[in-house]
Amino acid sequence: MGFTENQKEYTDDEMIIRAWDKEVIMDQVGRFVLFWSSGERQRIIDELYVSNPDNQKDASFATNIGFYVGIDEVKRHLVDEYNDRCKKQKEKYLDSGIDYATDGIGICIMHSATTPVLFVADDGKSARVLVYDLGMSAEGNPDGTAKCYHEVGLLLIELLKENDCWKIWHIVEEHDFTIEAGKDYNEVPTVIKDADDPSRKDFGNPTVKKDVYDNQFGWEYLFYDMPAPYKTYADERGYGVNGIVGKKYYERIY
Repeated sequence: MGFTENQKEYTDDEMIIRAWDKEVIMDQVGRFVLFWSSGERQRIIDELYVSNPDNQKDASFATNIGFYVGIDEVKRHLVDEYNDRCKKQKEKYLDSGIDYATDGIGICIMHSATTPVLFVADDGKSARVLVYDLGMSAEGNPDGTAKCYHEVGLLLIELLKENDCWKIWHIVEEHDFTIEAGKDYNEVPTVIKDADDPSRKDFGNPTVKKDVYDNQFGWEYLFYDMPAPYKTYADERGYGVNGIVGKKYYERIY
């Protein structure tokens, strides 16, 4: 007996492998948001991202305003820029006379990966995942006050199978909006300007600056960007810097 996925016939054994692949992939995605939230950013680079030098050349992490391309640039965004933020926060506390300050004191970040959509390519060499990221961020002040925010967005993640292990290759963080804790949801501006969103500072300074995600038209992008059954990886349809992400609907006609 065989099974069909994307018009390809699989044996029972092949389907078992694919089912297990999907479990492993979601485990990697879960580990990513855990390390991202807990400040263990270097572990993302060391344990989760691709390790093959050829794949590392175009490994990427994208925000709404562009792509960090190459594993060193991904590290610059996920690790170095975060560590700089922690250092500045520590100095703020030390300057106030608090002598027990440690890196990251007063910073709280949480990301999540919910309602996944996941497809493994027919050839079993790559996979694409969409998850919703319902998160929060908070930054405290030495006087005991804090600014706390609820954040909403999407994560598009592309993985490769390296030496029988699934590794993250491309990530696109499509950020929708931020709202301050305790505020009425109706207070979110209908037209979200950059100045209205404190999370924009976390987009950093990407290697390749380009419009990746316009949160005014998020659902249009979701329709085109979300994973669908596919046969094998192709640059123009992937989540890397040369892929479909960020293109307007009229640029996506194939």
